[in-house]
Amino acid sequence: MYKNFIFDLDGTLLETLPDIVTAINAALKECGFDYVYDIESGKKLIGDGVANLMHRALKDKDTPQNFEAIKRVFMPLYQEYQTKTTKAMKGCVETLSSLKERGCGLFVCTNKPNHLALEVLDNIFGPNTFDFIKGLKEGEAPKPDKHNVDVIMEGYHLDPKETLFVGDSMTDYNTARNGGLAFCLCVYGYGNYTSEFIEKCDYNIKEPKELLNLAK
Repeated sequence: MYKNFIFDLDGTLLETLPDIVTAINAALKECGFDYVYDIESGKKLIGDGVANLMHRALKDKDTPQNFEAIKRVFMPLYQEYQTKTTKAMKGCVETLSSLKERGCGLFVCTNKPNHLALEVLDNIFGPNTFDFIKGLKEGEAPKPDKHNVDVIMEGYHLDPKETLFVGDSMTDYNTARNGGLAFCLCVYGYGNYTSEFIEKCDYNIKEPKELLNLAK
């Protein structure tokens, strides 16, 4: 089946939502806004990069001035909080270890800022789990743009027929399609899993260990 796996991060590899929600609520409070998000409503904020997260969090108060204000406050909090309670999705550590033992290539393509992605993945999984981690850098288009998929594919000379994109959202699905890759949906993640969406995907899994059935 597949020799290489490109993973999304939030909701696919890591349970990051509690820390993200805590950080955005702290930023909103510091900027003088009187509303907060819970875990369920926080799911709707993520998936398309930090800028879009902040725009969505501001709702009808999303003005250029408010955006710049919350950006200044949120970004340091985002880094500070990102390892407070974040943990690997259940079964991910063992699954990644088994895939690595089989000689599979393991990669990450995330809209999380690159330096934060490197930090949190190293903290949770250790420094030698992934062949390459590609987070978002200043000026790069976020997923579902295929730019960062191409960086991985071309940089490591991966065969599209032997590479599977693994994620938990419609953004990830569109990223895979834009990059010419098969897609596996993690229905344990943060997305909206309608029957129509699930049927569009090449594969869907309820727990990470099911990926072992798709590995060469």
